[in-house]
Amino acid sequence: MYLLHTISIFLLFTSQGTCLINRTPIPDSQTKFLIDAENVRGRAGFELTHAELLRRSTSWVKQRGLHGKVTLVFDHGSKGGAYWFEEHGVSVAFSGSQLKADDLIARDVQFCQETLGCNVVVVTADTILERRCLRASSESLSVNVLCPLEFLSELDKLDTETEIFSELIVERTSLGKDSSLAFGEDPIDTEIKSLVETISLAEVHLKSKGHNRRKRSKLKQKLHQQQKRLSSIQESSTTSDIKEAVLDQWEYPGAQENMADRLILAERFRQQLEELTTVPGLLDEAEENDTSPVPQPAEAYAQYVSIIAEPNQPIPIWMLNTPHLLHIKRPLRIVVISDTHGYESVLTKEGGPEPWTLVVDQTTHSGDGAASKDRNNEIRSTSFPEGDVLLHLGDFAADGDKEERFEAMQQFDSWLASHPHPNKIVIRGNHDPHDSSFPLSGATFVKRPTSMTIGGWVFSLVPYIRNVNGRKKILVPKGDLLASHVPPKRVLDKCNNGNRAGCKALRSSVEQMKGGPPRLWLCGHIHEGRGLERVKFGGGDRDSTLVLNAANANPGRANAVLHGPVVVELNV
Repeated sequence: MYLLHTISIFLLFTSQGTCLINRTPIPDSQTKFLIDAENVRGRAGFELTHAELLRRSTSWVKQRGLHGKVTLVFDHGSKGGAYWFEEHGVSVAFSGSQLKADDLIARDVQFCQETLGCNVVVVTADTILERRCLRASSESLSVNVLCPLEFLSELDKLDTETEIFSELIVERTSLGKDSSLAFGEDPIDTEIKSLVETISLAEVHLKSKGHNRRKRSKLKQKLHQQQKRLSSIQESSTTSDIKEAVLDQWEYPGAQENMADRLILAERFRQQLEELTTVPGLLDEAEENDTSPVPQPAEAYAQYVSIIAEPNQPIPIWMLNTPHLLHIKRPLRIVVISDTHGYESVLTKEGGPEPWTLVVDQTTHSGDGAASKDRNNEIRSTSFPEGDVLLHLGDFAADGDKEERFEAMQQFDSWLASHPHPNKIVIRGNHDPHDSSFPLSGATFVKRPTSMTIGGWVFSLVPYIRNVNGRKKILVPKGDLLASHVPPKRVLDKCNNGNRAGCKALRSSVEQMKGGPPRLWLCGHIHEGRGLERVKFGGGDRDSTLVLNAANANPGRANAVLHGPVVVELNV
């Protein structure tokens, strides 16, 4: 039934017996298989254990010459990620506690096509997943579906080699279900089962159409809280002494697994795989102009899934320019300066003002922490800092006639070009000309509200906008952080004469943002306002925002740079 060079023979069938996605024959050398493992196990009545499905699939890979082209995607696991087994030519991915295997497969079809250059075969009977894959598919390559029953039929025809993944074979236990070690007596197991039941019920309610928007919002909030709690319990259970006999009792053919059982068994399976291998090829740093080839599809996919699950780890060289990573948040270092007024060279002179560092941890609730105007979070360093982004918040221009201002702009461009930061952004301030350009440094000049994504972080950028008495509405793009020239009204905006010179319209726009304000707001303009302040914009249960005024100039009319740059470290 199965011919290696005409895979389409068995790809044309779904659970209904018809092809939903593509009928084009696929050359074997261009194919990547994504197996919806729990769906396959379900079609087998859960008579295949996790380890047994992996063993049989690996035999199939070996005997069909599919080394490096097959990934089994499992639901659950205390953390997402993937493992590559070079000897066997397969990889295994886990969705983690926040996603499902369906989500990974639908998300990554386009990556497999566009980055790996593969047609994709999805082994599943889930028609919703089929449609999601079709929507995600690129036009140049195909996505096909293989019915799990056809796949299982293929596995049954093969002789499974006992030496394959022999470490994962679970010895059958003589314990019965009436044993004193009955599954679920462990407090961790009991809580996991309870949380799974609550989450399942909330998901059912969300799918029904009888709830209004407010009710659905509360259901989503409850679901998120329960999922977060479940994730926490799972992570703690990985280091707890889970009863081996209890887990073994349920890892045998014919066991009637419910959702909670599968969750715990999947985590046991993931831990075993983690002991056997790790994802290879993750490098400490990428060398410029390196031309390392893309690994085999199954290995490359394992690296990709692991990078998304744990973005703090280094990116492999081949993946550096992958567009699918643009929206994956990674640690980012932003060097912030503002209001230099032609004196920027002072920042890099020996004996110049020292920079200080502000660490912003995404894992910390934005309402927590103790940032204040006296900069008690700062960490001193001694030279102009390196970083991923060099951000100037406006008023780089020097005073003088048109010729002097143009010359100062050229000097500023040269100064920017002397720094190695890969991303350079200059936001227009009220002293800066509209027609500024920076050809030497390639810096982006922002003269109207916009947004850009760097390292997965969305920057909302708002230049100076003349707004008499705050009558003009300012449209602020949604972002992870907001960078504006002018501070919000009554926040770090007090002048020497006591006037509040912040922007009322800008503050109003942020207070009315759907989904809440950004957790970090960078600004300048008011030299006397330099510092930090935590503010809650808008009512209700919205999180607070950390506002940083990074002005470098002296108070009042600028005639010197007194303060160093601020380094903002965004951690995932």
